[in-house]
Amino acid sequence: MHMPDDEQKEPEEDEFERRFREIEEKTASIRQKATAPDVPHITVPERKTTEEKLAVKPKSTNPPHVQKGLGIAFAIGYSFVGPLLAGILIGTLLDGKPGGKYTLIGILVGTVMAFVLLIRLVNKLNQDD
Repeated sequence: MHMPDDEQKEPEEDEFERRFREIEEKTASIRQKATAPDVPHITVPERKTTEEKLAVKPKSTNPPHVQKGLGIAFAIGYSFVGPLLAGILIGTLLDGKPGGKYTLIGILVGTVMAFVLLIRLVNKLNQDD
């Protein structure tokens, strides 16, 4: 029972063509999904120029008298603590150890300078009023 060559090739070609079409359909669906994702469009706001940024001044939530009071409090604190710490630091560097003779002199000089700065600050605040 010998079959002609045409009859043997035909079922194999049909199977090949069917599989080839399936692969093409799958490839097309994958390409379609890859090229058209379901991502929402995002708009990017325009950037402000430097002039626009500088034109808008941030509004303070504190009233002016509170801001002035905080400024005075910080000025008093720094004018007292700064010279005192500087005196301690310089005295310790001169002594080479904390608690020596120059450290005590630095504390005394720092304290005197702190009171001088404090008096100057209070006088300046009295003149502004």
